[in-house]
Amino acid sequence: MRHFILIFLSAPCFAQTVREYASPDGKTTAIISTNRTGESRTESKSMPAGQVLLIHDQTSPDGAHGYGVVQAAWTADSVFFVAGTEASGGHQSWAHPIWIYSRDRNRIFELEKSGVTATTTFTLGAADTLRVRVSGCNGGPERAITIRLPDFSMNARIRGVACPPAK
Repeated sequence: MRHFILIFLSAPCFAQTVREYASPDGKTTAIISTNRTGESRTESKSMPAGQVLLIHDQTSPDGAHGYGVVQAAWTADSVFFVAGTEASGGHQSWAHPIWIYSRDRNRIFELEKSGVTATTTFTLGAADTLRVRVSGCNGGPERAITIRLPDFSMNARIRGVACPPAK
């Protein structure tokens, strides 16, 4: 008589793709594992030791309420790692939340928590600047903004960019 053991694992547990982003100075690597539902988990590791510095897990238990990294890059000076995401499961398909990892502070900062929602992918510029289009204020048109990442990571606010409260 043969016995079979069936093991059921949820789909979000399986990493389907792994992308590594080495910082320009070679001191840190960001490793992004994306599962079959498109959701991502990012580890920041020191190099060459491989010590995990920070984990940013955007997966969800059901594979339909998390976020997947669709764009990622280090700044030229290796101080910031920026990731653009999109929602799994089809909710908020117009939004592309962006998070910023500050290597000096070993912390993640999210643009949405500052009152702006990115609607496109980003561009990194000189002097640690981030350029992106964001949703308009109170139903207005999208607008392009430029953020100095050192300023943003110091106070997690973007001056003069967030929408005023609707009246």
